[in-house]
Amino acid sequence: MFHTCSICLDETLIPVELTVFPCCSSQERNCYSFKRLCESCVKSYLELDVKLEQRSTFKKCLFCNSCINPRDIVNKPYKKDFLLMSMDTRVLKCKDCEFQGTHLELEKHLEKNCPQKIIECFCNISGTREKIESSSHRKVCCFFKQCLICLEYIYCNDFEKHLSLEHKMFHCQLCQKPTMTPLDLHIQEECSLRVVNCKHCPKKLIANVYLDHLVEHIHDSKLRLSLIDDLKVKEMDMFHRLSTEVQKMYELTYGDLITE
Repeated sequence: MFHTCSICLDETLIPVELTVFPCCSSQERNCYSFKRLCESCVKSYLELDVKLEQRSTFKKCLFCNSCINPRDIVNKPYKKDFLLMSMDTRVLKCKDCEFQGTHLELEKHLEKNCPQKIIECFCNISGTREKIESSSHRKVCCFFKQCLICLEYIYCNDFEKHLSLEHKMFHCQLCQKPTMTPLDLHIQEECSLRVVNCKHCPKKLIANVYLDHLVEHIHDSKLRLSLIDDLKVKEMDMFHRLSTEVQKMYELTYGDLITE
C-alpha cells in the first residue's frame, strides 16, 4: 500500500501535509509530520469547497485537541508532498475523466488540464473546468476581457502581458485599447481620452469630444456670418435711402442740376 489517508482510510491521492492547526509547528515534529492526507479529503474536511459564510466555526485536529475556525483560513492550509508523489510508480486514473499517468502527472493534470474537475472562477461561480474556462462563461464574466486582436478572452490582470508577449503591443490604461505605438507617444498623439487644448478658445477637452467642440465653433461662425449678412443688407438699404434723401435735398436746396 502506498500510503493511507487518515480521513478516507484509502490510499492517498495527491498526498498533502496539513499546516493550519496550532500543533503544526515547522520547527519540530508534529501531528502531520509523517501523516499524509488526500488533497480532496482535506478540502472537504476543512470545508474549503464551501463558501466562507457557510462553513462551520469549529474544526478539531485529527490527532490532538488543537482546533481552528475554518472561516479564519486565508492562506492555503496544506502543502503537497511532491517527493512522495515522485516515489509512486503506479499508473493512476483520473476520477473525473479518462486520463491515466503517474502520480506527478495526475497532479499536474488535475491542477491545470482536467476538463471535468470542479473549479471556481474569480467571480465565485463554480463548475467544471470545461465550463468555467469556456468562452461562453468568460464572455459574461467581469474578470475577463476580449482581446481585439486574437478575440480570445483574457484574465484582466494578465491582459497587458498577453498583448506584449503574443502581439508585441501595448495596452493603454486610458482608452483601454491595444496599440503598437509606444505608450508615451500614443497618450500624447493618439489616445481618444487624452487632453486636448482648443486652438480657438481657452477650453481643454477630452480628444473624443474635441470634434463635437469644433463643430460647435463652426455653428457659431455660421451664425456670426449670418448676422453679418443681415447687417450688410440693412446697411445697404440704409445707404440707398440716405443717398436718395441727399439727392432730393440737394435738388430742393440748389435746384435742378444744369446740364450742357
